[in-house]
Amino acid sequence: FLAFGIQSLMGEEPNNDNLYLGIVLAAVVIITGCFSYYQEAKSS
Repeated sequence: FLAFGIQSLMGEEPNNDNLYLGIVLAAVVIITGCFSYYQEAKSS
């Protein structure tokens, strides 16, 4: 995301790979967070 934003601000053609990588990374973090929350809720 940061690299994508920086490239956009500098007027370069942003590299879509950075955007996809950011989306995938965010999705993994969210899924992991939901899974750990679910495990906590189930154990209590």
